[in-house]
Amino acid sequence: MGSDFTFEKFKYRFDNFESIPKSSNPIRMGVFSYLEDYVDIMKKEDRIGRANAYRSATNSIKRFVAEMPKSNRNELNLPIFNGNNSIEIPFDIVTDTFLQDYENSMLQSGKKGKSKEGVNSPATLTSAGINLRQLRSIFNVAK
Repeated sequence: MGSDFTFEKFKYRFDNFESIPKSSNPIRMGVFSYLEDYVDIMKKEDRIGRANAYRSATNSIKRFVAEMPKSNRNELNLPIFNGNNSIEIPFDIVTDTFLQDYENSMLQSGKKGKSKEGVNSPATLTSAGINLRQLRSIFNVAK
């Protein structure tokens, strides 16, 4: 809510809560669209920390999907991406198998390398859990 917080504004927003607006563009109806829309909403509400957490989760999951081996991609019925940032996945692709593969990937080499070599290092279980929590909240919003 930002620096102009009042209980009256909070009560109004609480009583009139609406989820992230649904996009009229069918291409923008996937997981990453909802995540990116939520980041924009958080920024507009001056909730920068939360926006950064969702942006980090989005980038991590996008990287996982883009780098997924072709065999796994076929198993999950994911399309072949051409390497640009227009990756999008439908909600029904995110299954138990997808989530387990993502967690395993995070624990093996989930942190994007910040060295000159760009070598990825393993993430902690906590980092994987935080990213999955952001994903779960988007599923709850999209219901």
